[in-house]
Amino acid sequence: MIIAQHILESAVAIPKPNYNPPFNITRASHSVLHVKDLAKSRAFYVDLIGLVVSDEDKDTIYLRGVAEICHHSLVLKRANAPQAERVGMRCFTEEDLEKAKRHFEKAGLPALWVERPYQGRTLHVSDPLGLPLEFCATMTLKPRLMTSFEHHHGAVPHRIDHFLRAVMVGRDHCRTIGGDEIAEQPELGGKIMRDVGMVIHVVARQVGEPAGCDTHAVKPILIEPV
Repeated sequence: MIIAQHILESAVAIPKPNYNPPFNITRASHSVLHVKDLAKSRAFYVDLIGLVVSDEDKDTIYLRGVAEICHHSLVLKRANAPQAERVGMRCFTEEDLEKAKRHFEKAGLPALWVERPYQGRTLHVSDPLGLPLEFCATMTLKPRLMTSFEHHHGAVPHRIDHFLRAVMVGRDHCRTIGGDEIAEQPELGGKIMRDVGMVIHVVARQVGEPAGCDTHAVKPILIEPV
């Protein structure tokens, strides 16, 4: 039994975390989704789920949770077909954005500066597996609505915590694309998988953890209400 356990531990050895990445990401920022029926999607995310409308026009709705001070964490865009356009990440400083651009270009990943409403300077890039990402360091601020009970309805989500990304990979994935790092986070009841300097993309909740008011995750492939 001891020998078998040793062999198993050797086979699934976890790479050492990189505590000094090429640039710093502070949190998941926002997701941009295309929807065919903007009115139905608004009814789902606002009336049923309870996200707050920060701004909207005839083609786009910007949403946030009641505890969020940044302008949006979910953007819905009218389109001909449902699609996850981008997953947004927040960098620590503007300097980190510059570092990110240099890092991606050195890795052979084209990175472009773009203009996005209500966001500071924004960087677009796709990761080695093709996921479209955008990075920003600043965003227009809005008031927290934790105690503005007239804005509370539905599930009253506080914030969007992270994004889930399902990828089928082999055991040697970290060595083939240049370094996934895995760090234990016992207080979260699971693991954080992190592409070094790119994106924290999986957080697993502990089984049996009491349900809270946070909208715990957005899965980019889940785009439109049924």
